[in-house]
Amino acid sequence: MTGLDTITVNLDLEINAPISDLSLLELCVARHYWPRSATCATQEPDGEILYWSANVSFIKQCRPKAGNAGMITEVGFKYQIDAYYSDEESPVCGYDWNQSIVTFEQYLNQSTN
Repeated sequence: MTGLDTITVNLDLEINAPISDLSLLELCVARHYWPRSATCATQEPDGEILYWSANVSFIKQCRPKAGNAGMITEVGFKYQIDAYYSDEESPVCGYDWNQSIVTFEQYLNQSTN
């Protein structure tokens, strides 16, 4: 032994953020910012909110296929234009994270109320 510690990284380990009392829409509105050219937002199981530039109908097709695995597995990075954690220290998922798609229009309607 050389005296060096061994660090093992398990890339197959799923990291799931706790579920919030807030919806994904409410988490997006709480940010008070919508990225330019983003058509919609979804959320990953680790709490990361992803903003997409793709057509909303395409994202809606991918959402059920992704399920609890997250959208990156279905969409990839091509249309991702921004990412955000509601709290980087203790990220949470919206209670509807694995089925919700927040559109820019929904964001505008909710943030002006």
